[in-house]
Amino acid sequence: MLIMKQFKPYKLLQTVIMIFFTIVCFILALYLSHLDAPLSSSIYLTLLLICILVVFIINFVCILYDLSVFQKMSLDYFDVNKIAYLDQLTGKANRCSFDLLLKDFAAAEEIPNIGCLAFSLINLPSINKTKGYEHGDLIIRDFSEMLNDLSESYGIFGRNSGNEFIVVIRQCDHVKIEEFIKELDIQIEVHNFLLEYQGINYHYGCVLNAEENFDAISQIISLSIQRMLKKNDL
Repeated sequence: MLIMKQFKPYKLLQTVIMIFFTIVCFILALYLSHLDAPLSSSIYLTLLLICILVVFIINFVCILYDLSVFQKMSLDYFDVNKIAYLDQLTGKANRCSFDLLLKDFAAAEEIPNIGCLAFSLINLPSINKTKGYEHGDLIIRDFSEMLNDLSESYGIFGRNSGNEFIVVIRQCDHVKIEEFIKELDIQIEVHNFLLEYQGINYHYGCVLNAEENFDAISQIISLSIQRMLKKNDL
């Protein structure tokens, strides 16, 4: 918005200058057309050529400035778009963009065959309390990275809230659920071995819609979250 406010007076000034020099060029050209003296010896021809040169220079400078402004605007748009659709902590899909992804995903996949995993980090509250939120944020980022990488070959991933992570799996059955959890556990085992001070422990809830027969993907996700929360309460 600030750029646009600065941009408007500049464009107005540019327009006024261009109109002025255009009028000057027109007057000089009109005068030269009625002049009996040789054009090569006329000072008015020199003035006309100077005005034309000035117009070209102004246009060139304005084009360069316009390009720099448009580049800045495009970068600002990208930043705004990023803030709107990406989780600021993890850089992955936030709730807003995840909902959009779900619409496309649900349209492309058969709802009866969709499965969902909802995760939460068991030890996140204690880490935030004992080691500080910086360590907690590191665990969230690491866990999100794992889920995002794994979900690329299964379906889609999004962070639902502070300590809720959702993976929706296409053509899902018990075998796929077990495969996903097994691969995740391998990555977590390596992570916890290398970074013992910020180990990851999680609970999850899962839903196979082939067993539940929901009509909407939101119902599948909601039930998986409920099952995950019940495990957290145990």
